[in-house]
Amino acid sequence: MILDILKDVNKYMHGIGILPAVRIKQTKDGIMLQSIGPDQVLIVHSKSALKFSDDELVFGLGQLGLLQSILDCPEYAENAKITLGRDDNKTLSKIDFANSTGDFTNSYRLMNKQYLDVLMPELQYLGNKWKIELTPNLNSIKRFNLQTNANPDETTFVMKLVKDNLEVSFGNPGNHSGRFVFAENVKGSMRGECIFPISVFQKILNLSAHAQTAHVKLTDEGLMCVSLNSGLVEYDYLIPALSK
Repeated sequence: MILDILKDVNKYMHGIGILPAVRIKQTKDGIMLQSIGPDQVLIVHSKSALKFSDDELVFGLGQLGLLQSILDCPEYAENAKITLGRDDNKTLSKIDFANSTGDFTNSYRLMNKQYLDVLMPELQYLGNKWKIELTPNLNSIKRFNLQTNANPDETTFVMKLVKDNLEVSFGNPGNHSGRFVFAENVKGSMRGECIFPISVFQKILNLSAHAQTAHVKLTDEGLMCVSLNSGLVEYDYLIPALSK
């Protein structure tokens, strides 16, 4: 189960490409995971009823690229033994990987709570009042990718509600630009238009095609949340609108 959780978390966290580490807090009810991108362009709150062990723990996953390399190792594809390792003071310090025969091993060093509290303090997420909620379909994902390819110099896109259609536009109408309807018959309200980073949203949107459920939610204040349920972990990706 440890291997399944690690693979899921790294896919949905490291797969975004900008998250430096993952903070994990384990209680009797399960695990809570958080991560923050540079300049808080993305904040991730996640939870799962699954656990690494029966202990109450706080630790961090850093060097996510290195972790991915270990997780991708074919030696651990079947019957691998994955265990939580502790130092001489009985403090959780690493994850030990061993193949089925025990003759191929790796130790992945965890971030301790003291260092984690400095790098990535725990955030309280109380939820928001969402004005718009919708489920993106495969066609919406495909069309967003097509417009991104057609507007390669753009780093941001604009989202606004036009009548009951949620519209996405790229570029400046006075120059090269693109536009398409992301979702039709949208219920709710949205004040004006909001600007979001293309790369972050696109990577999350593409991950949504692999999730069991996916929802896009928006507030009046310009906050977007993409909620994905992988089947193991529920991920909330919060993307604040950028200043004009």
